[in-house]
Amino acid sequence: MRTSETNVGYLFTKDYFRLRRGRRKNYRIQTSNGEEQLEITNLEERSTEIIHTRFDRETSLSEPFKEGFHTFDLQTVYPGLLVGSGYMHDIKSEKALKLGFYFDHTTGLPVIPGSSVKGVLRSAFKVDNGGYVQELLDGIGVKLDKKGICALEKNIFDSAGEVSVYCRDKFFDAFPVATSHREGLFLADDYITPHPHPLKDPKPIRFLKVGPGVTFRFVFELHDFEKDGVKVTAEQKLALFRCILLDLGVGAKTNVGYGQFRELNKKGACQKKQQPAVTDKPREVEWVPLNKVKRGDILRAKVLEKRGKVHILQLYVKGYQRNAQISYAGGLPEGSEIEVKVSGVQGKGNNRVISVAFYR
Repeated sequence: MRTSETNVGYLFTKDYFRLRRGRRKNYRIQTSNGEEQLEITNLEERSTEIIHTRFDRETSLSEPFKEGFHTFDLQTVYPGLLVGSGYMHDIKSEKALKLGFYFDHTTGLPVIPGSSVKGVLRSAFKVDNGGYVQELLDGIGVKLDKKGICALEKNIFDSAGEVSVYCRDKFFDAFPVATSHREGLFLADDYITPHPHPLKDPKPIRFLKVGPGVTFRFVFELHDFEKDGVKVTAEQKLALFRCILLDLGVGAKTNVGYGQFRELNKKGACQKKQQPAVTDKPREVEWVPLNKVKRGDILRAKVLEKRGKVHILQLYVKGYQRNAQISYAGGLPEGSEIEVKVSGVQGKGNNRVISVAFYR
């Protein structure tokens, strides 16, 4: 199936639970633990139909953004991207795709709302009281003090009433433009397994996601900014946005690795990043204090053991008593050292829990 033949957003949000007229045999009411459940017998087929939709570039939204806009492309990495999980998409059936998902109404393609992109970018200005953005700007050749960072934030996000609407920065939805899957697939399913009781079996919840290897185009309309003789061009703003999205990710469940991206080429690459190297020769490393670790940091780690696709790591974090885990299909030799990116930090003091993702 191709997205030019059907609207996958319609299949997921409307047609998925529709009881086909004249086909009452496709559903029945079953009782489980005293609860009535609507069971659609071909629900598995509908889920497969959605997941096996092939991407068609002709339906992408790239045509209107060829001139006069600022864009860059980023590719999703494992485990993928989840957007719109807060939307209602639920039925009491174990086979159903449970969580909601956000699709463009017209094309049916999964898109990242411009408001979500804007929210992630703005949140970066609050990290370390502006120090995080200041460090990124240093890497692209822009020197701004804390006062200048505040002025830049206001120029980008709060210029309404001060600047003409035609001169304000604008944030558009990010949309897929390509997939690296050999069969043209761009959607996939995944599971979360909450444990309602420590001595009972978990109940897996199936949900839809954008798979790894899907290229998204981020689109903006940006303008130059100048403060006290220091100028930040539209192109430098674009480079800043790219670095933030590569560091922080976007969408739901970013604390467990979802919503992370990689660059397709080195053009405009963030100067803060360095290509990691895997080595089987231990070397002197600086152990990072536990209370200094924050989301987006790049940490070194040692591979302790491999269990299938899961690698058990020792993070070089002073005072951290737990081992981290990453899912990676490739084989990393035991004893080798790698770099991982902190995708989430929870808790306080010695009870902090650090989530990491493989940094490529």
